[in-house]
Amino acid sequence: MYRLRFVPLSLSHRHIQSNLSYYDTILNIQEVDHLPSTQRKLFITFDYNARFSLLNNIWTVNIQGHNIPIAKVHLTNSQLAYRQQHVAGFKGFNYRTTESQALRLFRPYGGMSYYFHQNIAFIAFKSVEQMQSVCRLRLYNSNTLKLVSWPTTIILFPVIMKEVFRPMNMLNQP
Repeated sequence: MYRLRFVPLSLSHRHIQSNLSYYDTILNIQEVDHLPSTQRKLFITFDYNARFSLLNNIWTVNIQGHNIPIAKVHLTNSQLAYRQQHVAGFKGFNYRTTESQALRLFRPYGGMSYYFHQNIAFIAFKSVEQMQSVCRLRLYNSNTLKLVSWPTTIILFPVIMKEVFRPMNMLNQP
């Protein structure tokens, strides 16, 4: 069983079933209850003949132009957070660039998932070596503009994040 996180409310079960049929027949789609109205998480059960070798090696699936995070149901939140450890930002995308187009550019180089914000694509990689090697490449978008890249550091633990993002006037207080 797999879970899809951050599923847009606009996507129907029919859209999801149609777009994931590439991996094989879906036996069941179950909505996770008791979530805030702005969040949506689904559990997907595939037929036993599904392409599990593919499903186990991807971090996102494209559904109607949205790249939706996918993972085995048993993975913990800390295991999922680890996937965001090696992230590089790439600036230079046109404002009309879709999420799927940005990720498609980086898939051959090991790009596994993304976050797109203000025309900057933040791409997650499995290893620091992959991330650094992609940052050294001369990459261009579809408009032949060179993409500028830089590795970023993502802090994994909320306790540490509280310390890092504490307001400056509170840093000297115990």
